[in-house]
Amino acid sequence: VSHAGNMEKLKYALAFGADAVYAGQPMFSLMDRDNGFKGIKQIEEAVSYTHSQGKKFFLTSNIFPHNNKIEAFQNSLKYFIALKPDALIMSDQGRIYYVNEKFPEQEIHLSVQANCTNWSTA
Repeated sequence: VSHAGNMEKLKYALAFGADAVYAGQPMFSLMDRDNGFKGIKQIEEAVSYTHSQGKKFFLTSNIFPHNNKIEAFQNSLKYFIALKPDALIMSDQGRIYYVNEKFPEQEIHLSVQANCTNWSTA
């Protein structure tokens, strides 16, 4: 699995043997500053290209949203999930629960950024 910071790097990663790539969900990824994918059309192109190569595409949706960002994050997810990424890489337990409830067919991988800081999350 290789990080795909932009479309050019994604193509290189796949050409040189990566079986999967991952990229950040625009505005809702901890990788946002280094994310060359700035909108849904770019992610759509990346997913389509990756699948055309017989490889997997993972979307990092791993922010820890503050209360005022939850609704926007959840609203955007339906559009990105419709692109059929092979998995979402997530870190926030509440958002993972939301995806499991609303999109039970969507595979989720736990981000290395995930953590637990209270008993109720555990």
